[in-house]
Amino acid sequence: MKTFKTLFLILSWSFLTIFSAYCQDLSQFVPIAHYTLINTSADSLGNYDTIQLKNAPYQGLDGVYSNGKYPGTDTSGSTIRTPNIDGFDYSKFAFSLEFKRDIGFKDKPVIIAGALWRYLGARIAPHDSLMQLIYNGKNTNPIASPSVEPNKWYKLTIIYQDSTGYLYLDEDFIVSIQFVIKSLEKDKVFTNSHGGYGRSFKGNWRNLIIYKAGTSATGELDDLSGIDIFPNPNTGIFTIKSKKNNSGSYSIRLIDL
Repeated sequence: MKTFKTLFLILSWSFLTIFSAYCQDLSQFVPIAHYTLINTSADSLGNYDTIQLKNAPYQGLDGVYSNGKYPGTDTSGSTIRTPNIDGFDYSKFAFSLEFKRDIGFKDKPVIIAGALWRYLGARIAPHDSLMQLIYNGKNTNPIASPSVEPNKWYKLTIIYQDSTGYLYLDEDFIVSIQFVIKSLEKDKVFTNSHGGYGRSFKGNWRNLIIYKAGTSATGELDDLSGIDIFPNPNTGIFTIKSKKNNSGSYSIRLIDL
């Protein structure tokens, strides 16, 4: 019986380890930069300089638009590029982005980490609408995701930890690749273009968030009387502020009627 219990515990632990790896879990990460891209180029957390936007006009609640032209060969091409986000360690970090691809999107990156070496990112595979993980230059995973349709919003999340890159789409696990990041120091920018391919994203970006390893305080706000929402009414852009001394990070869900 003791042997059986021991085996059961080992199997249970193994299952939980595997399960946690293949479920999007950002509880071990802390956001260090957040570019909403909704009528502003500022980092809403106030940690970094503004994001570079060239030929990437604001689209209201649809963020900014990248026209799919590579700026390295076309002066009318769109550039979306963060400053150097030096607050994370290459051994464990994450980033997420909401995106909507345009029609005519073929073999283009969605987002790239690293402008010089391009050590991590995602793209739409050539001649179809499947998503792939990019790592260490031009390498891509051989397994692709379900189709990413045009004119539809998706949330992309990429986590790198334990020498493995994990790709999630709308919080669903897509693929993982084990590799060691090869990067030049201080190359911690995030961009819409892949210099190795000479291609740029075509579509909309919003809510780019970069995370470092770490944990944040958790808890629950007492009640809605402890919350200020302003301006009220609003057009979809507003601020939520705690009236009380509630430190830490909180998850807030917005639900329509």
